[in-house]
Amino acid sequence: MNNEAAINVSVSSHYREASYASEVISPGILGERVEVLEAGPLFTLIKQADGYMSWIGSDQLAHEDMDTDSSTLLRSHFVSLHKQPAADAEAIRNGVIGCRLPVREEQNGWVRYNSFRQSDPDFSPVHLATLVSVNRYPLDHGAP
Repeated sequence: MNNEAAINVSVSSHYREASYASEVISPGILGERVEVLEAGPLFTLIKQADGYMSWIGSDQLAHEDMDTDSSTLLRSHFVSLHKQPAADAEAIRNGVIGCRLPVREEQNGWVRYNSFRQSDPDFSPVHLATLVSVNRYPLDHGAP
């Protein structure tokens, strides 16, 4: 089992115990890389870069394509991620400030990133103005 995963929802809730009825003790954001400590069908125990350990719904994690070096950080408080590279195109999900997205290509002021969802094999564009390039930081060194 790969012991690293990425959060695949805009904002995730992390729980003290493997139950949605448990106390929420930490949030996570789209593209955040976490260490998988124990995986189950409904919940997965993770460790975030800041050392927090908590349970997350297993369906909120993606385990594939974790080896990218080209990463960007969202610098806007709220960003719509579009299906096509146009401001009036259908928004397929949202991102929040601090989300890290692996960039695949740039195209006319837009970038294509890996969506992190197994059900979404295509890349989804987000406008370049909302991004700033960052290096990939290993889990044990934390984020900038």
